[in-house]
Amino acid sequence: MLIKEERSLLLGDACNYFTFLFDDYSLSVTEYEDSLKKLLSQVSGKYDTVYLSHGDGQGHKEMIKDVIAVCEDIRQRHTDDVPYDFMGITGTIAKAQDAQGNRIDGGKGNIVYNKNKI
Repeated sequence: MLIKEERSLLLGDACNYFTFLFDDYSLSVTEYEDSLKKLLSQVSGKYDTVYLSHGDGQGHKEMIKDVIAVCEDIRQRHTDDVPYDFMGITGTIAKAQDAQGNRIDGGKGNIVYNKNKI
């Protein structure tokens, strides 16, 4: 959601530092990437602040671009593929993280995905 008057973008759970795309109802990575590219084309240059649903709620301005880059890495098989289990559903974390949830490679944004839905 774009709040034009405040130049703020609310991404919530849709695009963040640890986006879930691994359950049966999730888009494929390619579909998700396409939707992010469309969103970026619609909001580019219209916001200065990004808000998320988790952590301190603060995102960074390049969040969408960074998560698109993770999608591209998944499609190109340039991932660390760390197993992940959440409430009995198994997925794969694209980029390895440290104990605090920061990507080891220094990048921002990450995706837990289903290898059968790329």
